Amino acid sequence: MPEKSELDKAAEWLDRLVNDRTAPGRVTVVAVNEVAPKPRYQDCRMTARIEAAGLETVELELEYMVRREYWPAVGDILPATVHLDHPERTEIAWERVPKRG
Repeated sequence: MPEKSELDKAAEWLDRLVNDRTAPGRVTVVAVNEVAPKPRYQDCRMTARIEAAGLETVELELEYMVRREYWPAVGDILPATVHLDHPERTEIAWERVPKRG
C-alpha cells in the first residue's frame, strides 16, 4: 500500500476536524510540567480533567505549545472546546486564559 501524500493527510485531518461533534467545556489542570525560564513557546504537558455537556468526565494526558505567560498551574480551570467523540483533541481557548505575571 503506497504511503499517503502530505495533501491526503491534511485532507483527512481537516475532515476529522470539521466532522467532530464539539461542545464548550472546561479543562481542570491536575498536573503540569515545569515552565522553563527562557523560551517564549514551550511544550506544555498536562494531566487534565475534561468536562463538557454530552461527555462523561474524563482524565487525559494533553500536550500543547504554550507561551510562557499563559502557562497553567495545578488547579487552574481553562476554557475549552471539547471534541465529544475524541476528547484527546480538546482545544484550550488560550486567548481567554489570563496572563501570568
